[in-house]
Amino acid sequence: MDARTKIGLDNRELRLVVENGHITLITNQGVRAARWAIEHLRNYGYKEADFHFEAGKRSEHGEGMFTFSTTV
Repeated sequence: MDARTKIGLDNRELRLVVENGHITLITNQGVRAARWAIEHLRNYGYKEADFHFEAGKRSEHGEGMFTFSTTV
């Protein structure tokens, strides 16, 4: 199952926010779409315009690799 299906997202634009021990996806309307506790991440990083992290099995959305294309 791919990440969009797992967390119920499509190809819409979202804000990726890192704060208070979490990585959060927020819609343009200000609604929290998904959230991961940093303590549940196995690793994270970036390459060119992509930010990625690997979530562990204790993560709210289960384990898996999540990659986000960014503009900044």
